[in-house]
Amino acid sequence: MPQESHSSSSKSRFDECFAFTLKWEGASGRVEHDPQDPGGTTKFGIDQGSHPGVDIENLTMEQAKAIYRDEKWDKFQCDELRPPWDLLVFDSSVNPGPGFVVGALQAAVGADIDGAMGPQTIEKTNQAGPAELQLFIQKRLDYYASRPEKLKQAYLTGWNNRTNDLRTEALGAFTDTMPA
Repeated sequence: MPQESHSSSSKSRFDECFAFTLKWEGASGRVEHDPQDPGGTTKFGIDQGSHPGVDIENLTMEQAKAIYRDEKWDKFQCDELRPPWDLLVFDSSVNPGPGFVVGALQAAVGADIDGAMGPQTIEKTNQAGPAELQLFIQKRLDYYASRPEKLKQAYLTGWNNRTNDLRTEALGAFTDTMPA
C-alpha cells in the first residue's frame, strides 16, 4: 500500500517536537560550562565542539531552532514520519545523536540496516506500531547503559529520565494518531 506523505502534518509538528527536546536540552538559555561534557560550552543543547563556527555564548533561541531544524529535523526527514515517530527520531538524533538514531530505528522497525534514512526506512517506520516503539526506546536505554563509566556517572539518570519521558509522550500520541 503506498504511503501518504506526512509532510503537511509533521512540518507543523516541528515546533512541538522542538519544545519537547528543548525541555531536556536547556530551555532556559543558560550557558553551560560542564567540564564532563565532551561537547564543551553548550547553550540550548548546541555545543561548541560540534559547532566551532557558532558563538555559543551569544546564541539566540531562534538561531538554535534553525540549527535543530537543519541538522536534525530536515536531515533525518522527520517531516516524512507520522507522529510519534517524528518526535522519536528528532529527539534521538539530538541525544544520543546522529550516530545512533538511524541504525537503531532500522533495527527496531525491521528495515535493512544501512545507516541511511531512505524510502524503505521511512515506509517501515510509518507502518510501525507500539511494539517497535518500545524496541526503539529499549535500544536507546541500552545505548546509554553501554557508555563509559565517567559519562554514566554524570548523565545516566538524566538520560534515562528523558528517555522515559519520551516513551510516555510517544505512546500517548500513538493511540491518537493510529490510522483507521
